[in-house]
Amino acid sequence: MKAIIIRRAIHFLLVLAILLPLRPVTSAQLAAQDDPVVRLQVLRSDEHGLLLELVTGAYTIQPVDRDGVDYDALLLDGASLTSQPGAPQLPQVSALIGVPPEAGLRLNILAEDLQPVPGSYRLLPAPAPAPLDGDLAPGRLAYQEDALAYASLQPYPGNADRLVEDG
Repeated sequence: MKAIIIRRAIHFLLVLAILLPLRPVTSAQLAAQDDPVVRLQVLRSDEHGLLLELVTGAYTIQPVDRDGVDYDALLLDGASLTSQPGAPQLPQVSALIGVPPEAGLRLNILAEDLQPVPGSYRLLPAPAPAPLDGDLAPGRLAYQEDALAYASLQPYPGNADRLVEDG
C-alpha cells in the first residue's frame, strides 16, 4: 500500500458496545483508565446525549516475519487488534457505555484527524487457527492474506465506528 491513512483521533476502529441497562458512565470513571496512551473522555453529558473524545498516542510500525514473509505490524499501545482472518490486522479501541433503556442510540463522528503515512507497507494479516497436523498440537496460527482485502483500493475497515446494542 502506497500510503496508509491514519486517523489519529478515531481511525483505530472505535467500537462502541452499548449494554442496556447499566448505570451512566461518569467522566471520572472513564478518566480512571490504567493506560493513558488511549483515552476516552466525556466532554459533555446531558439529556440530549453524550459527547466523547477519543485520543490515541503515537503508533509504531514494526517489521515482523511470519512463515518466511516480511510484514509490517501497525501497533498502538492500549489498543487491541482486529481479528478478521486474512484481512489487515489493525489497532482497534472499544468502550462499553451504559445508557438508559428508553434512550435512542445513534453514533456520529464529529471530527477526525487524518494523516498520510509516507512509504510503502505490507500490513500483517490477522491470523487464523492453523489446521492440526500429525502431532495434533493446538495453538498454531496461519498468516494467509485475503487476496480481495489486500487488492481493494477501498479504506479498510470500511467504517471507523460501529455501534452495537446488547440489551
